[in-house]
Amino acid sequence: MSMSDPNVRFDLRTVKRYLDSGRLEKAEYEAFLSKLDDAAENITEPEEGGDDDGFEDRMTPASERSKEAAPAPAAAAPAPAPSAVAPPLVPPVAPPAIGDAPAPPPPPLEVPIGKGPNFGPPKVD
Repeated sequence: MSMSDPNVRFDLRTVKRYLDSGRLEKAEYEAFLSKLDDAAENITEPEEGGDDDGFEDRMTPASERSKEAAPAPAAAAPAPAPSAVAPPLVPPVAPPAIGDAPAPPPPPLEVPIGKGPNFGPPKVD
């Protein structure tokens, strides 16, 4: 969003900061929200293939959520038996051979100071 966009003040990422600092009035923000179109028809229920992002669960008080909707806890896996010798954290790596060393970087370009394509008076056609 460019700063020339008048709606940049209503961006969800910045609106709280603008309200707290006084750069935006709560009444002005509520008027903006009331002018927005309702997009409820764009939502597909999970039973019809929509995404269940859990937003509705966060909006429902915990006391009203159904116990059936909660996922069943996974069975705890037995802990592995301790071994006498711990395996190495990183496998050993052989040092590179002398011939495998990377080539040195090329020398810098020799351009005299004040010379080059970006120096001098502009060309006039």
